[in-house]
Amino acid sequence: MVRGLIGPFALTKREVDDVVPNASAGAFALGYSSYAGPFIVQYVGRADDLRSRLNELVPTDYRQFTFECYPSVRAAFEKECELYHFLNPADNKAHPDCPAGESWKCPNCAAVQETQRGEQAPDSPLLRPAQLPTGPVSQVQASHRHIRSQP
Repeated sequence: MVRGLIGPFALTKREVDDVVPNASAGAFALGYSSYAGPFIVQYVGRADDLRSRLNELVPTDYRQFTFECYPSVRAAFEKECELYHFLNPADNKAHPDCPAGESWKCPNCAAVQETQRGEQAPDSPLLRPAQLPTGPVSQVQASHRHIRSQP
């Protein structure tokens, strides 16, 4: 399973029509399930109309897809960016583009730039600092405090 997406499902017109709501913005991942392991992501994307976009991809070399619908194109764009940064899919040759006519920035790129400048980036889901326990701390926890992070 891919973080925040449902599936995988077979990438066929019938399966897409059965599981993806009509006329919904969304983000998706394409790939395959390994024999005894997890879903292997090869490509991530987004669409204003997710069902139509996935149906355009049939037939393709990709065997399966995962997806999630979002209430807005912006939310789908932000999820696509998160997936791109988190998964680094082999078939995505470049960072996701902002939808035509919009000037939105990738929240993950902005967080990386702020962190590199030494600024706080509290709203980035990928760079948010770990919540450390309060109160008495064991020696093991204390010695590892400097390397703990939240996924």
